[in-house]
Amino acid sequence: MPPPPGVTSNFEHPEFNGNFVIVANLVFVVPSTLIFFLRIYTRRTVVRSVDFGDYALAVGWFLSLGFLITSIVWTKHGLGIHAWDLPINQFSLFSKMSIISGALYSMSTLSVKLSILLFYLQMSPFQRFRVCVYVIGIITIAYCLAQMLEFTYSCRPMAKAWDLSITTGSCSGAMEMCVTNSAANAMVDIAMLILPIVMLWNVRMRRREKISVIVILMTGSLAMEVHFGVICACLPHMKPLLGRYFPKAFGSSNNT
Repeated sequence: MPPPPGVTSNFEHPEFNGNFVIVANLVFVVPSTLIFFLRIYTRRTVVRSVDFGDYALAVGWFLSLGFLITSIVWTKHGLGIHAWDLPINQFSLFSKMSIISGALYSMSTLSVKLSILLFYLQMSPFQRFRVCVYVIGIITIAYCLAQMLEFTYSCRPMAKAWDLSITTGSCSGAMEMCVTNSAANAMVDIAMLILPIVMLWNVRMRRREKISVIVILMTGSLAMEVHFGVICACLPHMKPLLGRYFPKAFGSSNNT
């Protein structure tokens, strides 16, 4: 990629911002891993019930680690420097790492959001609410799979994405893909934030307690960043663990 007017490519000592990527990932992966295992401990030892939502989150957490490792390796092959400072001999590996990272992110996001939606299905027996959850789940699966396939097969032939010697074929626009996926992701996030309010609006409970539950569930829906999403998906399941060790503050450990 040619540099902007007035800028000269620097292949020897390019400006590097990859450390921010590494730090940002590590800042979230440490607490997300800790709270994930606390959730598994709670489900297996305190509640004594493990369901598909737990398995879905386990897949999401595992894929998020893959995304973390890929992102760190990617910084050694061009991530964090300007496109016009990327040496030609690194372009192939850079593009392959981009595809792998994008696919891992899409599938991790899908798993985390499905875990939250499966939890919603357990919370309410009302048919209309469950239909809404199913619809959002189908939309989530559709756009996450489409996102993964778009990352993987953005060029035809596929090798054109990393092989500069291929002059035939075409590649889809990265900007259009990002805008479309961001819009779909935002719509699903908004719908998942609204669902807890709808579910608990007419439930008879003290106002303060109702607001607390809604806030916790809404927080659990904020799966916008993959590691942060794992943390939020675990929060609604922490009460039984807290109830066991702090019964006066959080009630009995039998609460779910």
